Amino acid sequence: MAEDFDWDISMEQIDMQFTPYILIAPVGSEVHFPNRDRVRHHVYSFSKGNRFELKLYGKEETRTHTLENTGIVAIGCNIHDDMIGYIRVVDTAFAAKTDEAGEVTFDTPPASASALTLWHPDAATRSDMTLQWDGQAETLSAIMDLTRPGPQMAHH
Repeated sequence: MAEDFDWDISMEQIDMQFTPYILIAPVGSEVHFPNRDRVRHHVYSFSKGNRFELKLYGKEETRTHTLENTGIVAIGCNIHDDMIGYIRVVDTAFAAKTDEAGEVTFDTPPASASALTLWHPDAATRSDMTLQWDGQAETLSAIMDLTRPGPQMAHH
């Protein structure tokens, strides 16, 4: 599945934050975690199906981990508690993050697509929002209330 994707699958540590805050990764992909900070980080996830631990490593070092299961992976640093990031592991090549305007475009969605799922880790509802699609509409719109503003992720 990972070979069907052509985007960067890295979550950097920059200025004591995970960048990007939300990353999309195909199931089975190897995610890179480069450390760009002057301090060492200890990256981990306790998320079901994708638990891992990347023990202390320093500036300009990179560790990797393969994500074997679809779902949401919450990422943290064992040394710096306010470092939080999220990876949405998907099994479709039709997945994207919205831009700064909250928009996303799919050039050629699959003919069998009947729903669009929206997700954000800071959504007020804490669950996926699903929009039904009849295959004819050129535009779908939705509003998602966030407890913290930022890009959303959409996929079929």
